[in-house]
Amino acid sequence: MLHELIEPTRHDLWQPVSAFSDQSGYQLFLTQREALLRVLNARKGRPQAYVQDRAKIAHLALAVKPELVSSNDYEILEVGTGIGKAALTIQDTTHHHHHITATNVLTDPTDAKAILNAGIDLYTGMPAEFLPSEWSNRFDVVMTSCVLGWTDTTVAIPHILDVMKPKGIWVGLESGSAYCFDDPNTYLIDRIHDIALQHNTTNCLSHEQRYAYNQQFNLFPFVFTKP
Repeated sequence: MLHELIEPTRHDLWQPVSAFSDQSGYQLFLTQREALLRVLNARKGRPQAYVQDRAKIAHLALAVKPELVSSNDYEILEVGTGIGKAALTIQDTTHHHHHITATNVLTDPTDAKAILNAGIDLYTGMPAEFLPSEWSNRFDVVMTSCVLGWTDTTVAIPHILDVMKPKGIWVGLESGSAYCFDDPNTYLIDRIHDIALQHNTTNCLSHEQRYAYNQQFNLFPFVFTKP
């Protein structure tokens, strides 16, 4: 089912994070990617880029929660689904045994038909900062992949943690060289860990596991559980 949210439900909790636009940072990234990266690279003094193979986050989620294959009826959310590759990978691998919800910041996303045909609930026009309050404590698994660097992390991350069920997991991948869009002096991966741990989550991956994954894929993984 397609849900188009032109007016975000948590507008009072979000402020624009870009000096260049009143759009969300991620929406600006999607619509003006090359121009935006040139501005950020000049401002930060080093290259910044994001990978697009979102199937990796699905494979990581399946690895850290193998019950997704052997059990039924989990609630799964992908924030920033893009063309739906991660959500579709989970759906295909688990033989449609779970309820999957996906969000996209764009109001007319590419390949929305494929996502909807797979039985995935798709919410468009919904940046990570705007996850609805009625989703609180709903999801067993939340997935994000190279999305948070273009958000107001101080708003988006608490919203992600809020929609997780107690004992739920948040599985994410981010570039180790990415800075926060709302704070160009702070590494994104450091900000994610700081905010998540402030909310009493538990980091399930050791430093050695994160380093080994980064060496193989040039991405830093994180898996947090909610108390």
